[in-house]
Amino acid sequence: MIQSAWLIPVFPLIAFIILLFVGRYLKEKSAYVGITAMALSFILAVLVLFERIGGNTEAYTLNWINFGEFTISMGYEVTALNAMMLIVVTLVSLLVHIFSRSYMHEDHRINVFYSYLGLFSFSMLGLVLAPNVLQLFIFWELVGLCSYLLVGFWYFKPEAAAAAKKAFLTTRIGDVGLLIGLVLLFNATGSFEYEAMFAALEAGLLNGTISETLVTVMAICIFLGAVGKSAQFPLHVWLPDAMEGPTPVSALIHAATMVAAGVYLVGVMYPLFLASATAMTIVAYVGAITAIFAATIALVNTDIKRILAYSTVSQLGLMILALGTGGYVAGLFHLMTHAFFKALLFLGAGSVIFALHHRQDIREMGGLWSRMKITSITFLIGALAIAGVPPLAGFWSKEVVLAAAWYGGDIFLFIIAVVTSLLTAFYMFRLFFKAFTGEFRGDHEPHGENTKLMTLPLVVLAFLAITAGFVNTPLVSG
Repeated sequence: MIQSAWLIPVFPLIAFIILLFVGRYLKEKSAYVGITAMALSFILAVLVLFERIGGNTEAYTLNWINFGEFTISMGYEVTALNAMMLIVVTLVSLLVHIFSRSYMHEDHRINVFYSYLGLFSFSMLGLVLAPNVLQLFIFWELVGLCSYLLVGFWYFKPEAAAAAKKAFLTTRIGDVGLLIGLVLLFNATGSFEYEAMFAALEAGLLNGTISETLVTVMAICIFLGAVGKSAQFPLHVWLPDAMEGPTPVSALIHAATMVAAGVYLVGVMYPLFLASATAMTIVAYVGAITAIFAATIALVNTDIKRILAYSTVSQLGLMILALGTGGYVAGLFHLMTHAFFKALLFLGAGSVIFALHHRQDIREMGGLWSRMKITSITFLIGALAIAGVPPLAGFWSKEVVLAAAWYGGDIFLFIIAVVTSLLTAFYMFRLFFKAFTGEFRGDHEPHGENTKLMTLPLVVLAFLAITAGFVNTPLVSG
């Protein structure tokens, strides 16, 4: 099955094409086209992961452009890192597709919504499977376009239209840096292929044809792309405003997949960053600053989605901090576990918002525990996971992040990581107690628990928020 990995992004692309031409006739049935496509992608991703665990690998490329002595290829590659990412993206996307069937059923443009979801899923999966950094950049930009379309889906709302433009333009600033970095890297190494590029980089450093200063400049430029996409300081400003899009979009793009692309970029380009101590220090401190200040903003916010948005910015900062201190496994492990419990929290927030007739102020909530039992229990599990309560997934991944900061040798970074983790627990339980306990304080009584199409994804994600961390515990990893 690993030889068929290229089909994983093709299924949602087919769904997009179908809905583009006949979606207006299918209306609400468009949901089933998208759900079926993502289910096929997820099944294939699981089979690919099992084969990859068994030691099999696969890479297929074909020549795309030839000029002079240079050849640029396109294709796909399955590695340990992207095999994990394929599972994360396809599973979260599938659950968001299912959740959206009920959440968006009253929207007359539901067929357009599902077509955009399909295009986004194709773009993100294409980014993950890219065998070289140029192909990654092509899909990187397509992901940005899909974010613009989904954040601004309710374009008739001035806030949503403004948020879409803000997200698009802000991330383009980072992407200019990324493009400059790729041009410099190609000029220095003569290749976009990962292995050839890193081998040429190492050889150039040894024989003196590539200076350490140039390596630092290239790493920082590429990191700018990650700063934009993963909402790091100072390009973080777009992500909280992006909550103007439909809540399932927030769960898919701004918790589990698109914002994770920046962390993934640092992961695949890690040999470049390791070659520059200065670049690693900058990465670590940008992550630390982002983590602590976003957590302090979440402490005082009252919009349920914006609290989760700033929480996302903060957790992404912890991932970047871990990568900057040499914690490659720590940063990417937290990326995986965070995808599950943050998607759970966003979809749980969506369930609450839907039941409260689209009200989002936690000061107008309360007493939902007795009215929405499944949503309440699963949301509590998500809050416990992100707070790092053992033995849930967030505990295991945050422990290795803290360990990476400690062994990195910078006590200041370790203190910031610890304080951020404590603040995370505080603002998440502030949110939980405000929304789910006490007396109901709103003016529109909730209609009760939502349909099974909305609660089933919550249950699945709650299970993963409990168990996903066990893939990298001392008992398993030895």
